[in-house]
Amino acid sequence: MAASHLDSASEAILSDPNFEIITTLAYSTGLPTDPRNKDTTARSACYLLQFGIDRLHAAATDFSWPRVLQELEQENQAQTVAKKIESHMISAFSDAASDPGRRFIVRLAFKKEGGLHIMAGPRPANQSIPMYPTSLGSTRDETISAIPVYVDYLPTSPSLFTKHKTTHRKPYSTAWARVGLDETTSPAECDVLLHNHEGQVTGAVFRTAYFWREGAWVTPGSESGCKLGVSRRWALDVTGWVRTEW
Repeated sequence: MAASHLDSASEAILSDPNFEIITTLAYSTGLPTDPRNKDTTARSACYLLQFGIDRLHAAATDFSWPRVLQELEQENQAQTVAKKIESHMISAFSDAASDPGRRFIVRLAFKKEGGLHIMAGPRPANQSIPMYPTSLGSTRDETISAIPVYVDYLPTSPSLFTKHKTTHRKPYSTAWARVGLDETTSPAECDVLLHNHEGQVTGAVFRTAYFWREGAWVTPGSESGCKLGVSRRWALDVTGWVRTEW
């Protein structure tokens, strides 16, 4: 579904001057080395930055944003973005940005006209969420904290706004409200499972969904209308321990 084939409601969303495509990533000078990097001394403070750039590129392609595509397709774009992030972090957080014990969340965003917009904020280090995981672990691991998961009783229609991460959150906020939650409920406390009109699970409001099926982890396929997130891509393309279904 390219932007040229969007309906009038979708076109209205895209015409909002504040509409952005987004990706977020963890930032810390204390991040472990990417296991794909043969140079173990080369560490990046930006977690899966190239995956995030690819995610923005995919969104800009689907929304037909040539200025953003031109910017993202420049040579050595990952290094350029990494330097911009580092500069922003030092400006915003001074010495704390270089503390390996601190962790931050970085938001990268583009509007249609182009020009990378960076925002960042502190993020508590969660030791139960590993960086560069090689497995999802066991379903019987009692050290993993459980949270309530509610199932939305109405389907969410797949669209480019559920496929990509954007500032248009209405499909998710609507599902959140339908199960009785509001903006005072933190995403850390719970989540809501979404499904399409065929009854296929597509993911959750704030998380990627994985299920243990016949001795393996599975996650919704792209055909279901799920969000094509960075952690999902890592699980599918790098680890080899997750497959897609339905």
